[in-house]
Amino acid sequence: MDLEAAFCALPGLTEREAQRRMAAAVADALADQVPLLVHAPTGVGKSLGYLVPIVAAGRRAIVATATKALQSQLIERDLPRLADAFGTTSALAMGRGNYACYARIEALVAATRLAATREEEAALEVAAWAVDSPTGSRLDAPPGVRDDVWDLVSTSGEDCPGQRGCAFFQRCFAERAREQARDVDVVVTNHHLLLLELELRAMSDAPGVMLPDVDVVVIDEAHRLGDTAADLFGVTVTAARMGRAGAAADAAAKAAGMRTEWSRRLRTRFQELAADLYPGPVLPGGRAQATLAAALTPLGNDLQTMLATLKDLGDPDDQATALLAARRRLRALSRDLERLATPPTRAGPAPEDADPAPADADLAVWVEEGRGGARTIRSALVEPGPVLDGMRGAGCRRRWPARPPWPWPGACRWRPGPWG
Repeated sequence: MDLEAAFCALPGLTEREAQRRMAAAVADALADQVPLLVHAPTGVGKSLGYLVPIVAAGRRAIVATATKALQSQLIERDLPRLADAFGTTSALAMGRGNYACYARIEALVAATRLAATREEEAALEVAAWAVDSPTGSRLDAPPGVRDDVWDLVSTSGEDCPGQRGCAFFQRCFAERAREQARDVDVVVTNHHLLLLELELRAMSDAPGVMLPDVDVVVIDEAHRLGDTAADLFGVTVTAARMGRAGAAADAAAKAAGMRTEWSRRLRTRFQELAADLYPGPVLPGGRAQATLAAALTPLGNDLQTMLATLKDLGDPDDQATALLAARRRLRALSRDLERLATPPTRAGPAPEDADPAPADADLAVWVEEGRGGARTIRSALVEPGPVLDGMRGAGCRRRWPARPPWPWPGACRWRPGPWG
């Protein structure tokens, strides 16, 4: 398809010289199989500036954005125009927590047969909507659903037992959305999910873990990618997170006939130990770092004890749903506590064959004080560049995308133009 003819086929499109020059640069990059970095001011029409040449070249693409506003623009305005003109198919890919979960809904209904809290009553209304919803997506849910209510009818990737452990896998909203995304021309997602996908691909030889294998990846709003990576590969620990990990372990123990109170114990221990932490930055080698390590070490020991107890409960396949979810939560939390308690070291460029995981990256750690003096321990990567570059290299070596090479901003060839 000729690029100029493709633009002419879009009815009502105002011709913009900068947009056409950008599209020509994108078309050249696709043809030459090289990365491209474009900087353009508002009003140029960047979305169609990269979508039209991709469609004209017959390439499948993932478009990752930083904001829901841009995702909505792509899904509701730009891609429907391409669908009308060229039959382009598209889908929105989101994390599992953005979809209602049948297993969680069933558990909610069972738990509220005799009585329900105000949040549970609101969640039951959302559950009634989800049963008749074609998508189960939070974007399509009744307006005004609070986060605490949505959490009662959804699950995270960390807790989902997957095909082996869920009786509702064949009806799963998240799985249906993922399958739909595998067969379309353009998949729209966010920076967070793209980075998670890249991390999973770096640890595995199998392409298409959460997102499909495509020809080209577009990172829109790329100037915000570093901030997303800094948050994603950081750590957040709260009393609520400790309690959820303990609750998962309690559920696994209960399924095996044991009675435990790990949820209450972990939450209470965190609150007691974290009370000695002063709000503010935790500098390496300082008193705050030593106090933090002293608070987190006993919690880490508790987690190891719980993991050892769960290990003795038998084969994970015996109680797949409870055991696998509990072990994932406990291991992830234990790993995060160890990272927070260990003084950070400055991360340099990773060797080509190094594991791209951010375990040795420089973390900025701080303590926040919430209502009633509740403590939250947070961290973020100071410099996500080395981690991103290592993951990018691993992603390329492990067959994503098939063609052309991975177009990542940190390795782009700059092509100046009159658009900015």
